[in-house]
Amino acid sequence: MKSGSALCVIGIALCLSVWQPEAVSLRARNSTAGANPRLTGLLCRDPGANSDDVDVVLEEGGRRSLLFTRNVKDSKGNVLGREVAGMQSTVHCAAEVARPEATKCVPADLDKPVPTCAEVGKSGRCDCSTINDEPLKLAYQQRMVSETVKLCKAKAASKQPFRVLMFGLGGGAVPMYIRHHCDSALIESVEKDARVALIAQRLFGFRADSKNKVEIADGEEAAERHAKTHPWPKGPHYDVVLVDCFDSKNRVASSCRSDRFFHAVRTTLDAEGSVMQNVMDVDVNQLLPMYQATFGPEWTQKQVVQDGQFLIIGKTHANHPSAHA
Repeated sequence: MKSGSALCVIGIALCLSVWQPEAVSLRARNSTAGANPRLTGLLCRDPGANSDDVDVVLEEGGRRSLLFTRNVKDSKGNVLGREVAGMQSTVHCAAEVARPEATKCVPADLDKPVPTCAEVGKSGRCDCSTINDEPLKLAYQQRMVSETVKLCKAKAASKQPFRVLMFGLGGGAVPMYIRHHCDSALIESVEKDARVALIAQRLFGFRADSKNKVEIADGEEAAERHAKTHPWPKGPHYDVVLVDCFDSKNRVASSCRSDRFFHAVRTTLDAEGSVMQNVMDVDVNQLLPMYQATFGPEWTQKQVVQDGQFLIIGKTHANHPSAHA
């Protein structure tokens, strides 16, 4: 769920420039000292074997962010610092229940090895109960959920479930928001990185249940599987598909940008369904024609979210496979 393409190479400090005014900052010494400590800074890090590390950062006001980071090395292999590849998600946790001082959720001591997020999550000291009554922090996410909730509430009058398929769980902020604001929503999320799914459940307040499911799978494989198990005219199909999956270079992941993926998504959609995909400027000119070829130019839109960031929207109506069944 990348929110920006700007990278910040760090030595003493680590920062992330994103498409919103606020910025995440990890100082060399986390802010836990003093008479009135601010419990902000790096909480934990799950290393990647052949991928970026996953960091969780505590921010002011009970917010937490999920980031992908990596070491920056010179030509001799010496580590110069770290760079942030992008922000995956941000959630706002409700105030902690009173705890003994020794069990409070506090940032890592950076003079010691940084604990893994799996360790911190298993301890239970950093559980999160998300606040879902306020707008999501990332602009593109808020636009996605606003449109989805509007469609969901419109369909609720018919007493029919509203089905959402999401590629890219991140911290789980999007599905939790939708479920909170529209009780008839049935959401299925596909997340490729098991580390991310576990962090979402243990540290970001994501609650999986019969109406809010998640599976660990490749995007293209999952899309084609859903298309094969629900071919037209059989159902049920999805009212909305949300796509938000990126690789370590801040490009749309290969599994979420192929012709096979787009055609499979189109097949999974209801006769009046829609797909929304988060895209950065480096990919928009390639993906927009692919959407137009799949859904038709008249049913494809490009919306500007912020400078360098877009939503591509494809809709099914008269051009849907059901019309030719």
